[in-house]
Amino acid sequence: MRRADFGVAAKFSGNDVATRLRRLFIGAVVASSSLAWAGSGSWIVDEIRPPGANDEAPRFSVVAASGSTVFIAYAPDSARGYRLYVRERSGGLWSAPQLVAEGSAADGDRIHLSADGDRLAVGLASAAAGEGRVDVWSRKGGAWVLSSQLSAASRARLYGTRVSLRGEVLVVSGEPVSGGGGYFETLRWDDVEAGWIDAGYTGSSIFLFDPVPAATDGERVAQCWRMQCVSVLPKAGVWNHEAAGDLGDSSTGSILVDGEWLFVGSQPAGSLAVGLRSGSNWQSTAVFPARSFAASSGRLVTGVGSGSALRGRIHERNYANAWVQVLDLPMRAVGIQSVALGDDLAVFGEQAAVRGSDGNWLPAGNVAAEPDAGHAYFGTAIAAVGDDVWIGSPGSSSTDLGSGAVFTHPMAPSPSDSVTMLPGFPSPAVDAGLGRAMATDGSRVVVAARSATDGRTRLLVYATSPVPAVVAEIEGPATPGALHGMDVDIDGSTVAFTRRFSDAGVTRADVHVFRANPGGYVPAGVIELPADAPASDAFGYRVHVAGDWLLAGRWIHHWSGGEYGFVDELAVPPGTLVNLRRASMSGARLVVLAFGDQAPALLVYDTDAEHGWSMAGSAAFESPGMAGCTLTATDGSRVACVATEFGPEYLYMAQLPPAGAGWSVPLAGPYTGILPYPVRSLAISGERVFLGIPETGSEPAGSYVGRVVVAAFDEGIFTHGFD
Repeated sequence: MRRADFGVAAKFSGNDVATRLRRLFIGAVVASSSLAWAGSGSWIVDEIRPPGANDEAPRFSVVAASGSTVFIAYAPDSARGYRLYVRERSGGLWSAPQLVAEGSAADGDRIHLSADGDRLAVGLASAAAGEGRVDVWSRKGGAWVLSSQLSAASRARLYGTRVSLRGEVLVVSGEPVSGGGGYFETLRWDDVEAGWIDAGYTGSSIFLFDPVPAATDGERVAQCWRMQCVSVLPKAGVWNHEAAGDLGDSSTGSILVDGEWLFVGSQPAGSLAVGLRSGSNWQSTAVFPARSFAASSGRLVTGVGSGSALRGRIHERNYANAWVQVLDLPMRAVGIQSVALGDDLAVFGEQAAVRGSDGNWLPAGNVAAEPDAGHAYFGTAIAAVGDDVWIGSPGSSSTDLGSGAVFTHPMAPSPSDSVTMLPGFPSPAVDAGLGRAMATDGSRVVVAARSATDGRTRLLVYATSPVPAVVAEIEGPATPGALHGMDVDIDGSTVAFTRRFSDAGVTRADVHVFRANPGGYVPAGVIELPADAPASDAFGYRVHVAGDWLLAGRWIHHWSGGEYGFVDELAVPPGTLVNLRRASMSGARLVVLAFGDQAPALLVYDTDAEHGWSMAGSAAFESPGMAGCTLTATDGSRVACVATEFGPEYLYMAQLPPAGAGWSVPLAGPYTGILPYPVRSLAISGERVFLGIPETGSEPAGSYVGRVVVAAFDEGIFTHGFD
């Protein structure tokens, strides 16, 4: 988080108390290039970013998989060092990324991973430093610890350009810094030595600078270069050579061996030759396009294509030893560099797929550990929950599968740099753009999504304590056309979401309501746009729930006799227009944007057991060019309003008096928009205001990492009225 303190003085004038909308001029000092609160006191301003976010382009990543575990390593660049993360999949959910290791930019610009069981080998070769090493990590008691660190005998080698680990055998490839050819060495784990020792088999290239790709399946070690391949089999400590036939040129590619199968990749041609062992030889059986590949137990994963036409494919071997393509997915540009295969799990760069119990492969979300396009539009939705802020980051279907993410960030006892990504959707609802809309009743948070694949609206309900956890998943219908509006709300046992969309050129809107029972949330009805509703009605944009009452647009409904029935329209003062697209609600208090004879204002309603909502007062403001609030938020005792005046965005705030009194209070402000990008979400909690800015021009093109600005007032100037 980044912090700055600002404070400027301003003067209030022209205030009177009334229930009617009144003109109110608020003097303000506006800072053109910095955040400023135009009132007494000062604001402490922080910025929340996704984990690892910065304003640079996404960096090169490689992946490995073992069982249900995925490893993601990021190569260092000029600003950021090497980082290694691990993510586990359990019960259909991905764990939050766990940072296993990190280092400086000198730790290697060539990273290669290989995992098997409870071990992970990480090759870190640095061309700049002219050296390298291999770190071997082991899982112990649920944690990953560094168990071995290997290096070449000569420092004049790029040790660890490739690694292959299977069982008790480890193959490490390297390249010379100057002169000569590439080489590899084979190591085996020795329990007596409690470490990796020389297994007695090495190889090198006779051609200048040529690498020597080599790999192991735990029994054989295969190596290939310059149109010639050989495989060796250790028997009683003796390495026996077997001819592998001519399967292609891997001098600039890679190799993989899996029992009776040999896979030889050739770059830059982008082809993969597959050979099946027959007697003491391997015969070519198939050739695939592939920029990267992984294979195990009759499955083959390939990364195919270039530029914007990147695909990740899964092939399975049938009874006739033929390879059949069973899945084809779009990939992000960074993903083509590396693919991986675990148990019923495939990873294409940062996209994952899982094999279900029915044998079908399905997308399983984005496993990126450092957000770029995978965590795009951070700040699209915000919810303030006690001392924490929840942040939605729905991703972009144009750059990935749009799986989206939900983050939490603690704000007490003091602001922290800890941003945690919560578990998201289980398969198959993994591409649902999680984080498009969000609401809370304090004890639970509901997050809305819309699938980029089937258009379905889906919701996740999280419990907020003792730790955030998914307690329910709700699936709604598919939206047939373009989605113009989506909102969600929760209050105790009731969850509602609303849609406004185009269907065959006709605008439609509806509200879907779910109520809790011992088995979870079950459908409680669908409320549709009234036939006589005006074209400008806000139905479909916002929904608010308070106990058995529901407000959709300006229409109030009540739950009675096992269904929702229409009761009345929201009452507004005569001659007043309201914009319910800008309404917000917290607890029993509703805030609505209104326009009177002269000045825009906010109407404040309190929940009424008889009518649903009854007007309690208003908060009025006026400033030249002010067009009213583009966003509003309330925590019940305060109200915040983001407004646009001649381009910049301003934040207005007011303290709301207790319910039941006829009153009008001024909106203090403005807190001027040094934010050069539009605020898309707003939340308030006590002394803090959260402004979501999911789209900023400073991000790399197409990434839209986003940020959340936190304005915390540190002097209590708000009162229940002004002199």
